[in-house]
Amino acid sequence: MVNPLTTTRYTVTGPTAAGGCPSSAIVQIQVGNTPLPVGLTTFTATQTSQGAELRWATAFELNNNYFDIERSLDGAEFRSVGRVAGAGTTSGATTSYRFTDATPVPAGATAVYYRLRQVDFSGDATTSGVRIVSASSATNELAASVFPNPATDVATVRFVSAMAGPVTVEVRNVLGQLLLLKTVTVQSGLQEIVLPEAAAWSAGMHYLVLSQNQQRQVLRLNRR
Repeated sequence: MVNPLTTTRYTVTGPTAAGGCPSSAIVQIQVGNTPLPVGLTTFTATQTSQGAELRWATAFELNNNYFDIERSLDGAEFRSVGRVAGAGTTSGATTSYRFTDATPVPAGATAVYYRLRQVDFSGDATTSGVRIVSASSATNELAASVFPNPATDVATVRFVSAMAGPVTVEVRNVLGQLLLLKTVTVQSGLQEIVLPEAAAWSAGMHYLVLSQNQQRQVLRLNRR
């Protein structure tokens, strides 16, 4: 009995009616007249050469709109890194899902945490348990990129920060002349720094240097 009434997920395993058979089944149980939105049977996260690969499956779904894939570097603060459409309503058939998170792992991180946030058509949501992917093989890079490239008036630097703190952005032209030097305080995780100063730079190739603690990465930016 659950008190106060709430939505609860159960997995029931037992012998079949014939007896003596180790088979199991997923059953749908209602608590407080609220049916469970999905029957999640499996959820795994493993590291591959393309990134973290998440796989999960459901035994049934009820008005399932989509799954948000959420990621965290500390196991506490999660951010969405992708979305996979749900199957709506199913019964008696397994539905399998797969998602690959290619977001680079920042240097200094030891683990990456993933969970699923299931959202139904009414907007109600439930959250799965957390799965952990080891980040011990992460490279010592900021994993930065700049877009659009070529740029016309505004450029944006996207990178993964291992921790909260200052990040320095330095831009020079092909002659080595300093065009920009600014420091921005960021949080941990995926970050973006917008550079409206790009509108004043001359056309041609520029070199953008991003620095944080002992990390440093050089990017090429073509100003159109």
